Amino acid sequence: MIDETLVVQLTETELRGLIYSVVKSVIKDCNITGVGKSDNDTICRGMKELADFLKISTREVQNFKRKGFFEGAYWQDGRVILFEKNKVLEKMKEAVEKKNAPARTRRAIK
Repeated sequence: MIDETLVVQLTETELRGLIYSVVKSVIKDCNITGVGKSDNDTICRGMKELADFLKISTREVQNFKRKGFFEGAYWQDGRVILFEKNKVLEKMKEAVEKKNAPARTRRAIK
């Protein structure tokens, strides 16, 4: 049985800072770049944002993810998903070169 003794007392601000630093550390350990930067040029947060970036539908993004096109280009924890734009573009170009990508996507990447 777990003892419910109070170990540390934190204010809300201190707790938020602690959670932020832990999440930032985990993302860094997963080799995700761009966290904490003021510009959002390296990360897409969610499939809709990635779809907007690639100018394709969210359904196509879901299909690509399901088929493994983005393997190694994203980090996911539950429903939270972060895509690295540079790696996604590399993966898409690889798919185009291997002719695994749909024709519409091949035209968009070239």
